[in-house]
Amino acid sequence: MKTFLSILSLFFICGASSAQIDSISIQKLLDEAFELETTNPPQAIKIYEQVLQESKQINYHLGAFRALLYTGIVESNLGHYDRALELYQSAIPFSRKAHYEVGEASAKINIGNVFQFKGNLRMAIDPYLEGAKIYENNRDSAHLVMAYANLAGLYKSLDNIPLTLKTYQKALYYCPATDSFNQCDIYNNIGIVLLQDNKLDSAYFYITKAQQMNAELGNQRQDFFIHRNLGEYYSYRQQYMPAIQHFTQALSLSKKINDAFYTNEIHFLIGQAYFEIGNMDLALKHTRLAIQWAERHQSNEILYKAHHNLAKTYHHLGNPKDFATLALSHQIKDSMITEKYLLEIAALETLYESKKKDNDLMIKDLQIDQNKTALIKSKAQTLTLGIIGLILFFASIIGWLYFRQRQYNKNQQISSLKERQKIIELEAIINGEEKERHRLAQDLHDGINGDLSVIKYKLTSVNIQSLNPKETKLFQESIQLLDNAVEQVRRISHNLAPPALHNFNLIEAIEQYCARINSSTPLNISFQVFGDIIHLHKDQETAIYRIIQELINNIVKHAQATEAIVQLNIFDNNMTITVEDNGKGFDVKKVNLGMGLHNIKSRIAFLQAELEVHSNSAGSTFSIHVPLTPKNTS
Repeated sequence: MKTFLSILSLFFICGASSAQIDSISIQKLLDEAFELETTNPPQAIKIYEQVLQESKQINYHLGAFRALLYTGIVESNLGHYDRALELYQSAIPFSRKAHYEVGEASAKINIGNVFQFKGNLRMAIDPYLEGAKIYENNRDSAHLVMAYANLAGLYKSLDNIPLTLKTYQKALYYCPATDSFNQCDIYNNIGIVLLQDNKLDSAYFYITKAQQMNAELGNQRQDFFIHRNLGEYYSYRQQYMPAIQHFTQALSLSKKINDAFYTNEIHFLIGQAYFEIGNMDLALKHTRLAIQWAERHQSNEILYKAHHNLAKTYHHLGNPKDFATLALSHQIKDSMITEKYLLEIAALETLYESKKKDNDLMIKDLQIDQNKTALIKSKAQTLTLGIIGLILFFASIIGWLYFRQRQYNKNQQISSLKERQKIIELEAIINGEEKERHRLAQDLHDGINGDLSVIKYKLTSVNIQSLNPKETKLFQESIQLLDNAVEQVRRISHNLAPPALHNFNLIEAIEQYCARINSSTPLNISFQVFGDIIHLHKDQETAIYRIIQELINNIVKHAQATEAIVQLNIFDNNMTITVEDNGKGFDVKKVNLGMGLHNIKSRIAFLQAELEVHSNSAGSTFSIHVPLTPKNTS
């Protein structure tokens, strides 16, 4: 369903401000209309129309662009999708005249949104990708987040769950740490996708994480998504009464944010929940309201689902309309599929016409070139001497540039050698530390553990029949203490040199380690992997494993947490390691650089990775971005 839709007005980058009084007054009108978008949409549209006319009079292209774009957003929120599409397309020429590339990208993303609202999913792909390409060229990470999130919503509508999760994770990767709003929105959407994948516990984790973030933001739109998603969560759990409570709160919020699409969708979800608990009157009421909204706003996807639910309700009540209603739902679905094929045919026809025009232009260009050839030959001799002079001049410049480039390359090589030497030193330190861990683990296992076993053997050879009751009790307690000591030595040995790290790959080793912590401590760790599985060099795997081990040890010792998540996101030969907990948090600026964090930072330097740390009273998050050098991928 829709994600990050109709919210672009919150993030447009302002162009260079004009010194003219007219443009300043136009900006004031834009601000005034923006405040009225949700409370009084007709008045907002009226003011934007005034801005458009005044901007055209003074050739203020940026003002005209914004007036058209913002009006399109209001019309889209009201469900007037054809009008919104017309406004967005009209805004693009003004953005080009104003040399405002990011504005053009935003208009294209909104065009993709409109096609997605109308169920034309294929038509939405190209505008989304075109907008994302402009954002990438401008290195605009904030808008890239929205572009990837919208694209993920499109993949979600196409039921491609793995690609949807991967694209949301990519949006999260580009999301700045300070952008709490978009982080909250992405967590919400990951939660609803995990629900569809039947991973209910992980879904609840992300939805409640979004709820915690929005407690500080206080954003009504995010509050709507949270209640809607919690309603879906309880519906998946077949706990329909709490689901209806959350859906009802979401319905109230959808009217406050004045969004026709979501009002329509919530009526459908409430009707579905009432059907499940057997309240057919309320099921009919909300399903019919959903159909009314969907017909009014041309939302074919909701219209198909609502008619399908209405047919089920009629069938349950013994109403003879059930077959006709079911047939109508299939007719709507078939029309959506037919429309998709028509769009594909239209795209092929456009491609054919474009190639035909290109061939005609090539023939004309060839004729022009033939006419120019004779003229060029006549001028060639007079140009020869001038060209020779220019060649000599440019040759001297190229020689000077070549010398400068060689000097620059030498400096780069020296810098690269210094960096390589630093990495070699870190590698030697880490390898030395690993060897020392193995030596200590071997000494503990073969030395102390062996001695303890011998002591236990000798003690058990004592004839306890000759001992009095007090001595027998002391003897049995001594044997128990020896068993505990043997187990502790074995555990310390395994922590120093885990067998899983050498016998299995990185994913399996981390999975075993998390399972061991879950079984031996009150902490519950959820381990997740997104993206392609990749096989790394052993020293890289060891460094990554030790980082995760140190972070989890710190959570167990200091965080007072009950839940934690360890997540690996792998794409394009990059890995993002995320370790989060719901503990008491700490002051990032005042934290003492103990041995644990020191070891983590040295291994991060060895991996040439980047570390981000965020912590507050709701928990802590460690994010490590690692460039990978794989041996092979599978």
